Amino acid sequence: MKYVSLWRIVCVGLLMGVTACSTLTDALNERASGGAESPEDAALRSDVLARLRDDPMTGEHVFGVSVDNGVVILRGWVPDDTTRLRVNSVVRSTPGVVEIDDRLIR
Repeated sequence: MKYVSLWRIVCVGLLMGVTACSTLTDALNERASGGAESPEDAALRSDVLARLRDDPMTGEHVFGVSVDNGVVILRGWVPDDTTRLRVNSVVRSTPGVVEIDDRLIR
């Protein structure tokens, strides 16, 4: 009986953690975008976020991404320079990106 209760607690905790991470990502991106994005910038931001999420090296991290006239502003934490370089590479390879303003911290 104790193991069943413990298992339930672990499952609920994991579910809450996944939900919190998703909410944190949404909040970071909403705050980073500043709210007044052109449709083109919003589409580019969505594309950049999808590419970062789909990349095996960057997908496990949370980033704030905003776009202003094709300039992508990156915010968030990276564990090392290799990850930072990979984030920049993924963003740079996205069609429509004019420039990257890397504000990632380590």
